[in-house]
Amino acid sequence: MRYGSDDVKSPVSDEKNLIKIIDETDNLYGFERASGLDPSECGKTILASSEIISALSEEALKRNLMVEKRVCHHLENYHALRTPEKFSLKRREALENQLKALKRDDKKESFDMESAVLFRVAKDFKRHAAAVLQTVDKENKNQGPYEGDNKAQVLEMETVFTDYVLSALIRLNGSLL
Repeated sequence: MRYGSDDVKSPVSDEKNLIKIIDETDNLYGFERASGLDPSECGKTILASSEIISALSEEALKRNLMVEKRVCHHLENYHALRTPEKFSLKRREALENQLKALKRDDKKESFDMESAVLFRVAKDFKRHAAAVLQTVDKENKNQGPYEGDNKAQVLEMETVFTDYVLSALIRLNGSLL
């Protein structure tokens, strides 16, 4: 189970209380190639454990939490895909085209560097994996995501998230072993 922060650029302010349940990932290339997959199979969708997703959904319903199931696109280079304007025009256009190619109309999207790897390892070893992401302000030029007001907001929501995730996993009661 991964609980971490969403790397999506410019999140909507309403998302600070939103629990993003990641039920699928994609865009994982380097790790999959290093895992011996045929290059034509790399980057495709990897699904989360339906059992964990059910437990997370049931727990959220019980607690009346605001949740949303999302696809999480893997980032190999956090800075390149969050700040393409920092690169030469040619590279910027290439990076922006990569982001456009990932765009989905059927589901909201998140980004991180960990969930897809976790899902791939779980799939390879016939285990279960899922992820929950929290919105953290990574846009503030004056404060880091874990400084000042940002830190207070993150810590407040971490209390909700950690108790929620732990309770959802306890709900499984060892059924995935």
